[in-house]
Amino acid sequence: MAIRKNTKRFERLRRALATSSPDLIFDETTIASVAQDKFLLNDRNTFRLTDMLKVYMENNNILTLQAEGDADRLIVTTAISISSSYEVVKIVGEDIDLMVLLCGLSRDGGDHILSTNRPNNNILYL
Repeated sequence: MAIRKNTKRFERLRRALATSSPDLIFDETTIASVAQDKFLLNDRNTFRLTDMLKVYMENNNILTLQAEGDADRLIVTTAISISSSYEVVKIVGEDIDLMVLLCGLSRDGGDHILSTNRPNNNILYL
């Protein structure tokens, strides 16, 4: 995972150097004045938005966890840890790493199903 983390960090740095975005001061009532991709190029904007969303969700009794770096492992380990309390636990994402981690880290022999939202795709059962 260290290689992947460094690769992601390098890619973010490369994109940030290619185009810059100003620091924006905003709150939950602010109407966006820049494109989302440009806004998120600035790490300080991303941090403030993430922090604001986390506070909003916690104020509405939604459990929030913040990963340092890549969140894939945190997503999977959280799903596994709560799976004994629920009949069904779903992980929704676009990254195949989630399925790889789920298969590698789960020990209970539960059913793992991978599906896509693309038309005409079959469901793969593992």
